Amino acid sequence: LEANITRIAELVRQPRSLDAVLERTVRELASTLPATEVIITLVEGLGDCSHAVWDTSGEVHIVHHANEDALDEATLIRAAVHHGDVIAVSDVSTYHFGDDGTIARALLDRGICAVLVTPVFTGKTPLGAMVVHAGRVGEWPDASHRLVRAIARELAAAVQYTSAQQREQEMLARLDALDRVQRGFITSVADELRTPLLSIASSLDRLGEDNAAQLDPDQRRSLRIVKIHSERLTAVLEGLLTLSRVESRAATTAFSSVAVAPLMEGLRRYATRLRGDRQLVLNFSEPADGMALHGDEAQLHRALANVIDNAIKFTPDGGEVTITVRATGDLVSFVIIDTGIGMSDEDRPRPLIRWLRPRSINDGARGGIGLEIVRSVVEHHGGALDIDSVPGAGTTVTLSFPRLGASVRPARQTRQTRNG
Repeated sequence: LEANITRIAELVRQPRSLDAVLERTVRELASTLPATEVIITLVEGLGDCSHAVWDTSGEVHIVHHANEDALDEATLIRAAVHHGDVIAVSDVSTYHFGDDGTIARALLDRGICAVLVTPVFTGKTPLGAMVVHAGRVGEWPDASHRLVRAIARELAAAVQYTSAQQREQEMLARLDALDRVQRGFITSVADELRTPLLSIASSLDRLGEDNAAQLDPDQRRSLRIVKIHSERLTAVLEGLLTLSRVESRAATTAFSSVAVAPLMEGLRRYATRLRGDRQLVLNFSEPADGMALHGDEAQLHRALANVIDNAIKFTPDGGEVTITVRATGDLVSFVIIDTGIGMSDEDRPRPLIRWLRPRSINDGARGGIGLEIVRSVVEHHGGALDIDSVPGAGTTVTLSFPRLGASVRPARQTRQTRNG
């Protein structure tokens, strides 16, 4: 008996769909007990009523959206659920079903002489019942009672698990649909705003060039402020569009070989242009010959450029920004170190909170869209993003990506460390 219980319990736990759980359970009960028919009915509460029926033909029929009251055994099922334990009928012809004999006649007409009904509960909540029919009159032994009770417990756990899985999949599908709507909305709004912003920027440039001699200092200052905010808003919109493109292409982007040397050279030119005439020291390491990544070159450049942008922006004159690259195992890691203002706990980009802007910085944000783009690119490449920062002493950001030929691993959660 114990061996049968263990064997059936393991089999019932294996399937990952409700239909498979029901089919496996009715077949195992039929093979273990002297049954001519096995029925499992799941009542309302998990959704629509479902029946799984095995008979001597060896076939299993599963019916969803079924009518529980249509079963001849409905009265017994309700009684077992109300009683909370097994109901064993050794002789249908002599059992009182609480009616005028219609139920007994219907069962006898189907060749059913004995019935074993077991309620299925999760906690105190009824999920349904298991019904075993026998073609001859006879007592159901205690071992049968123990077996069906144990299987009922396993069935309840399996049904709950598969139902939870189904709800999770449905929720993920809804979230994915909402995410697509959000990306579409962001893209549409950004596209609509980009053209007037470009027109504003162009008009500001002409205004400054054509009327520079006629503007007093206050007017020139106001014009400069408007231009700065116009450029900042344009950058925000471009960031939103880039983020939307990165995430929408995540499932379809065709990765290829990306040589690290040209990538680093492009980043060097970008950083030099961004520094301008500021008194900052830029240090770039030379990658090893033949070092290559597996990924999307445009996305990789944008992610690394965003980190370098932050490093230069938040490092005062006289400081240093160092960009190194190294290969370790299956990964190529880019390390961007600055001697800037660092980040406090409240300034750090927080997981799952997009576009967070630090409260303590008035002229920009080390978090925000830029680092959200970085996070998305790293995730889509199966890489890792590590941030170490000392408030007032600098920040180190490490982006690791799979080397060419390495298997892509699931994306790691961003790791953030506060030192000092």
